Amino acid sequence: MMNGSELVSAVEAATSLSSLALPTSDMAKSPSNSEFLGDEEARSTCPLLTPSPPAIANEQYTPENETTFSLIDDGNDEITHFQSPLEGAKFSAPRQSVQSEGSTSSGSSGREPTACVQLLGPHHNYQHIYMTSDGDSNGQLQENGAPVNLPLSFDHYSNVADYFFTTWNWPLIRQISSFFVVATLIAAFGVAVTMVATLQKDCDPEHTWWSSATVYEIFPASFKDSKYQDGVGDLNGVVSPESISYLKSLGIGAVRLNSIFQSHNYPEDYHNAESLTDVNQKLGSLEDVRTLAKKLHANNISLILDLPVHIVKYNSSAGPDYIDPVVNALEFWRSCDVDGFYLVGLDNETVQPHLRTRLQRWRRAVEKKHLFIAPPVLGVEDLIDLVHVSLDLNHGGSLRSSISGALQLWSQKILWSVGHSGHLRLVDRLKNNNNTVAALLLLMSLPGTPSILYGDEIGLRASQELDDHGDELQHLRQLPPMLWANSNQNRFADPNVLPWMPSGDALLKNTDAQRAQAAISKMAILRKYSPQLYMTNRTIGMPRGAKNFVIKYESNVTGVIAVQRWFQRRHKIVTIANLGYSAAAPDMSSYYYGGKVLIAYPHTHLQGQDIKMRRLPLQAGEVLVMQVDK
Repeated sequence: MMNGSELVSAVEAATSLSSLALPTSDMAKSPSNSEFLGDEEARSTCPLLTPSPPAIANEQYTPENETTFSLIDDGNDEITHFQSPLEGAKFSAPRQSVQSEGSTSSGSSGREPTACVQLLGPHHNYQHIYMTSDGDSNGQLQENGAPVNLPLSFDHYSNVADYFFTTWNWPLIRQISSFFVVATLIAAFGVAVTMVATLQKDCDPEHTWWSSATVYEIFPASFKDSKYQDGVGDLNGVVSPESISYLKSLGIGAVRLNSIFQSHNYPEDYHNAESLTDVNQKLGSLEDVRTLAKKLHANNISLILDLPVHIVKYNSSAGPDYIDPVVNALEFWRSCDVDGFYLVGLDNETVQPHLRTRLQRWRRAVEKKHLFIAPPVLGVEDLIDLVHVSLDLNHGGSLRSSISGALQLWSQKILWSVGHSGHLRLVDRLKNNNNTVAALLLLMSLPGTPSILYGDEIGLRASQELDDHGDELQHLRQLPPMLWANSNQNRFADPNVLPWMPSGDALLKNTDAQRAQAAISKMAILRKYSPQLYMTNRTIGMPRGAKNFVIKYESNVTGVIAVQRWFQRRHKIVTIANLGYSAAAPDMSSYYYGGKVLIAYPHTHLQGQDIKMRRLPLQAGEVLVMQVDK
């Protein structure tokens, strides 16, 4: 029989036993750790990847080594609190997440909030976060053994709307974002359009401006008299609208002005210049030179000036403070927008001592884009851009040897000419003057830069009326006034004014002259845009030591010569000219099967036609420029 104290102990034991929820025989087996959340790493990251599991049902088995929670209904329809035996650890969850007995996971998942809302909500149940010590309300929370800076209470924000970014002005943010997206797209489109617009229109290789230019040599006193009063041409005549239009029609890329400097009796003694900077008053003023350069540049034509360096008398004993007059002149004319200089008399004995040192000093006085042309002088080739070589078409030898010899000596840095201000007129030197145009087109096919003396394109003859002037003008008879069209605006001077030099005649007039000018113009344009013609062996794009020029055919009997030019991935360009006395029919089928005619003179009807190279009929003075297979 129990006493009072034993009875009380038995009651307390029974009460304690009755409070335990013993598992029944049909209770589902508790999942293992691996089946529930996997390893510790999975339990720490799983809530971030999937929706939170439903709240623990009453009949769920709780391991003894984990903290148990009891449901506390405080009358709040929205929130059910989980009270941990650990003092102070209180967690909350939405009431609808608590599963009643017999409910299924699929039925509850439809009523649960989304994963992002659960993650943002303060009532999420992270069972893998536990206290560091039992019974210590101030104990530090840990996650997988590492300290976690989380408050013990998850009631910091009662709902999702309490988060700071939910109060942002999202419509305005969307508008600003949309604006920047559209602006970025518009800017990208603008950049693309600009890149397309600034792309090169062709893939031609880079080159110096004089490589593709055709030079036109003008003796200004004989070209055009703008005043129609004194019979002497002037700078305003060179820059007159009629003159500029004519130069453009020929496809000219640069104008070379013979000496324009002050002399005692200009133009008769133009060789005896007295200054390197003072313009002869009969030609105009310094301002006229600036205007000439400006108008030529506006029409894509460069200006080259003859600079008589031989008039400078150098003193070999000059000290270090000596100022070279040529340096001053180069800097002066550079400021007047002159593009290049022909160093007249560089081969003179007065400038030979220390020539290389002087040339280096002169070169430093101008920019690399300025052209230096000089007569043939050995030992300074690297300081000169072009060496002037004049071909003699009547020397009786082979043109092949003359051309090849010059190319081998000067490595294609050549200014070619068949007539210039110091020689007798081309048409007067040729044994068959019908070959004038053929000679010019052949010249324009050579590697280097071609130069045409004014009037050679129409076969201008030297003056024949010098009896009244004695012998004082005999050495200048190759410089007659230019013959213009029969109109008052295009005459050299007023009909009632005698020119300083008696006029000469022209081989080609009217339609024949126009046909010749058209052929030269086409060839000048072809040179300007064809790397086959303006590129040389020493330029980028050609293999080292390779040649882009060859005389493919030459006959000393018939006078027919064929020059071939080519460049990588371009059609070959072949110029065939008959410089003989009579018609010929050369057979060049062993070299070329056929080709397309680009330029034909005088038979212009052949242009654009495809012709065969077997027994090609050519009359005296006829020339064909053809495009053949690559």
